[in-house]
Amino acid sequence: MKQMSSKYLNLNLLSAMANSGDGYVILITNFGHVMGRLYYAGDQLDETMAGIISAAKDEVIKNMCEEDIEFIGDGSMICVKEAIVTYAAGHTLSFDELTLHCDQIVGFSPIDRESYVANLEQE
Repeated sequence: MKQMSSKYLNLNLLSAMANSGDGYVILITNFGHVMGRLYYAGDQLDETMAGIISAAKDEVIKNMCEEDIEFIGDGSMICVKEAIVTYAAGHTLSFDELTLHCDQIVGFSPIDRESYVANLEQE
């Protein structure tokens, strides 16, 4: 039986929903909030850091572990492209690509990027 994080599935469904608009979302985390585009490659070759780490992890498990392994936590990750991270103190950082562990996300919503950036510039 294959296990899947329900939070990971929720975030991928949010990605599909957001992509029906302009594709931007806001993610509320324990350190602030992240605005950007969620990226989900599905069955395609995933060249994001999240995809590379996930594929490498699967390969390590397949080649090096002779016993069944039970992971603690699910370790699911999501990629945010064109990310702007805003910390509680108001500082911001921008990333072309940011990988987040899904367990760090406590809330999410589709968002209008232009309005969000305009509000950042006013502060």
